[in-house]
Amino acid sequence: MELLAEPEIMKTYNGKGIPPLKKKLNNINWKNLQRLPLVRLCAGDIPEKKEYDGQIGLSLTRSDHRHIKHDICKPLPMPDNSVDSYQAEDVFEHIEYDKLLPIINEIYRVLKPNATFRLSVPDYGCDVLIDRSEKNTLGNIVFDPGGEIPNEPGHLWFPRIDKVKQLLEKSAFGKFGKIEYLHFYNMDGTFVVNKIDYSKGHIQRTPDFDKRVQNPFRPMSIVIDLVKNDQKMQEAIILNNKGEELFNKGDVEMALTTFKKAIEIEPNIVTAYKHLGVFYWQNGEVQKSIKHFKKVIKLDQNNRDVILSYGNILTDLGKIEDARNLYSSYLQKNPEGEEILSALRKLEGENFNDIALVTHKSKGKIFPVQSQTDEHKADFPVPFMDETEIKAICCCLKIFHKPINVLEWGSGNSTTYFSGYLPEGSEWHSVEHNPKWVAYVQSLIDKLKLGCQNVYLHHVSCIGEFQEGSGDGCLETFRDYVLFPIELKKTFKIIIVDGRARIHCMKVGWQLLDNNGVMILHDAQRKQYNSGIPDGCYYLKIVNTHVKCEEKNISTLFISKSLDVISTLETSIRNILPEYIDIISKVKGDFESLQCDENHADYLVDEAESVLEKPKCIGEMSVMGPNIKAQKMSPVDKFQESYEQLWKKKLNDPEWLKNDGKGRVEFCADFLKANNMIYNETKILDIGCGRGTLAHYLDANVNLYGVDISKAAISEAKKIYKQAVCADLDGEKLPHADNFFDLVITLDVIEHVFDPLSFLREIFRVLKPGAELILSTPNILNENLLKSLVYNRRFPKTSGDAFPYDGGHIHFFTYKDIYDLMKAAGLTFTPLGPLKD
Repeated sequence: MELLAEPEIMKTYNGKGIPPLKKKLNNINWKNLQRLPLVRLCAGDIPEKKEYDGQIGLSLTRSDHRHIKHDICKPLPMPDNSVDSYQAEDVFEHIEYDKLLPIINEIYRVLKPNATFRLSVPDYGCDVLIDRSEKNTLGNIVFDPGGEIPNEPGHLWFPRIDKVKQLLEKSAFGKFGKIEYLHFYNMDGTFVVNKIDYSKGHIQRTPDFDKRVQNPFRPMSIVIDLVKNDQKMQEAIILNNKGEELFNKGDVEMALTTFKKAIEIEPNIVTAYKHLGVFYWQNGEVQKSIKHFKKVIKLDQNNRDVILSYGNILTDLGKIEDARNLYSSYLQKNPEGEEILSALRKLEGENFNDIALVTHKSKGKIFPVQSQTDEHKADFPVPFMDETEIKAICCCLKIFHKPINVLEWGSGNSTTYFSGYLPEGSEWHSVEHNPKWVAYVQSLIDKLKLGCQNVYLHHVSCIGEFQEGSGDGCLETFRDYVLFPIELKKTFKIIIVDGRARIHCMKVGWQLLDNNGVMILHDAQRKQYNSGIPDGCYYLKIVNTHVKCEEKNISTLFISKSLDVISTLETSIRNILPEYIDIISKVKGDFESLQCDENHADYLVDEAESVLEKPKCIGEMSVMGPNIKAQKMSPVDKFQESYEQLWKKKLNDPEWLKNDGKGRVEFCADFLKANNMIYNETKILDIGCGRGTLAHYLDANVNLYGVDISKAAISEAKKIYKQAVCADLDGEKLPHADNFFDLVITLDVIEHVFDPLSFLREIFRVLKPGAELILSTPNILNENLLKSLVYNRRFPKTSGDAFPYDGGHIHFFTYKDIYDLMKAAGLTFTPLGPLKD
């Protein structure tokens, strides 16, 4: 149908880019769309609010006076340079990340010169979104319940500024247009909030309109304006790119001519001025160079490459104060500018302790802090490490979003600096042999009043004399220092090996490292440390090809038991480090086999394991740390508390008690009797025993041993079982000897534990040779569960308990999954069939 009352629409245009439509349009289509005075497209369905008047929605389902039915993943049936504006608000996160680049380039094509594409997506650096989202064991977001839309997919990726920038810089806007980042969180948690001109498109989820992020005033969405340059600028950019190619090929004269032509076409092209400024400087024409750089700074104060180049020139000219002001001004507006910060540090004399990032106290901005004397060091002195190593370690710490335990061999500036990046409620344990360093770090903790309250220094003296600077130290001297962390009876998500006896620390550290943790080796370029690297580990090696130590490129090693962890870390680190950093990722196998000192032997690991089982006093030691009256519960404690509440509720529910055991427990007992698997004095371990229900279904005089996470349940089981203990199998071993049980039964437990393979291996340890395990778990391929997934578009619930969520189920298995796990644990697999409740 043709557009109605066109003259009246023209008359009501208010000149602000939003022409109100006083008369409705029936089934607007691509043909009559182009007759509007302004063509303002919007991805998705348009909210029924006056702020969106004048926009035409591109909807998957609707076709009416405000919507055209169109899939934005497909090309737009519009000519080039025909659209006045385009907006995508909370849409792109519902589309696969890899499919977005062609969509963005298509938007660029249809936009008129100087027209704006306003993009906004939820920012998963925002605490509101982080708190409501579900995470995996690494703390990475895997599901946002607030992102669900009926009959549509939820969020298919969870935007952060690094991925968004990576995408946009590859697009036509990055190559030929202009990009202005208005609202976003940096990867270190700081944020940027610039003023938004809402006449270019309304955005609801900003602190201007959303009360959830108004106190403090902070972003909730990544908001970006992308502008298509006019024809002259596009031609100038093409010429500039050609000039760069000529310059790289050595044709300097032709390159200079091309850059000048680009400036003639478009006097505001920044990169051409920059190239000419660099050339004139290298050619000794100082004044010409400065003139061009001043022009560039006037046009674009936020161009990192320009700031670096001009800052180097000012430094070479001895204008240190001007260079410092240039860098500081940039950092105030661009707190992510690590390379600019590095240049600023070099101005201060190449000493990383003279400048630091105050990220612990300032959440809104990062800014440089200069020290005047050694007595007045900057807040949070920077570790004695290469700059790239510091950034990589910070990146590693930030992949964990829940409270974690960290172990560090070798206290120093790293203790106070890195601990500030930990989630609240974490613990940082630092082991140091030198009392002077302990006193120094303790003074920093007292002075800075760290936000991370649980920072502990452990002074463990070495045995005999050790001369500082005389090497790494042998095991005889540092035995107590190496073995001390075992006494803490903890596993650690992060272990930093940066002290003495590093080979031995790595051996013990590997035993204490969480299955999803990371061990970090400082100065990994030293080949003598290779023999301490565990066999079969996954590792990531960071090599700085620009910095050498002892005639070798400085490198850092990140070691894990999990390939997923190393892969996640590699992705994060590649996004923040410059291109000259080599990043090597693989399974150990190419390290040169080296012999360490004569005191190194495998018995160290055996001794470590024995100490884990039987703690002993290991010599003179003093522990320093703040007295803490109350601590937040760790994730394990919260897990236990959830089950405790659940069991207390069950034990007070007569109806539940009446039916307890009917189903899987009854089936199991009948199977045992039918197959003559129980007899007098049979030792049976019931893992997840609850209140001891199995005993009610067994007639024989057997020795029942029970294990459960709930104290309330165990108090009941103790009345029936020979022995019943409360234990959390995610962090503790079974409290039984090797080869002890004739039978182990664990019914619907394995789906609750974080590491199923370690769980099965522990069962294998306590089973007698030839003994048997009976295990049950929900089958995610069950027909009813699949129906729920396919037809209801909801992930099926596999537990009858609603609290904690889905009864605490954190894994979902198929027959093959269980088969593979059993095989890996050394068990032979025999299916018994389905259990019916």
